[in-house]
Amino acid sequence: MIWPAPMVPYFHSQGHFFKAMIGAEGSYQHYFGHTREIEIVNPTCEPVQLHLILDLDLRDSRLSLTIPELTRLPLLHPFRHDGGFLKYRVISDNSVEILEIKGPLAEGWPYVNYPDRFQPARFDLTDSFPCSREEFDEPMYQGVLPEHLGHFIAVLPDDTNRTPGLWQEDGNVLVNAVFCFNQITRIVETYNECG
Repeated sequence: MIWPAPMVPYFHSQGHFFKAMIGAEGSYQHYFGHTREIEIVNPTCEPVQLHLILDLDLRDSRLSLTIPELTRLPLLHPFRHDGGFLKYRVISDNSVEILEIKGPLAEGWPYVNYPDRFQPARFDLTDSFPCSREEFDEPMYQGVLPEHLGHFIAVLPDDTNRTPGLWQEDGNVLVNAVFCFNQITRIVETYNECG
């Protein structure tokens, strides 16, 4: 059982649960926040603003992800877009291609003077333990969608101890950013989950 709901990024991969330890520096280079430039191929031609929020080192076997020609998994989220849904393909460690984005880029959303980037911080991962998808869904507000069964899942809760927050300057909002990664197609779907 995963309770209370973690207030740090947490993950489900190959039937196992683990979470981030922000500020801990392990053997691998996992980062929260904007640590590097990612080329965004945007065939939609719509204006977009994406935040690199989790940057995972795929050499870490605890992730249970082996993707040919990739050593990093950039997880980007459209925080500034009203509705917050994005689907993209990871082309390389340093580039992604937008396949679909919903919600217009909104002025003053989620709040006025929203940061262009979040301050980077290293993190390590806890040891994993077996966890069913039903158990993983318990601390979530709405649970993972059925079409994402078998995918690598990352959940980013709004951290009430972080300033600025993801959804309000002072944090404390019941919204998760959920990332679902299909390692076969290299497609990430990310969306907002409200409490």
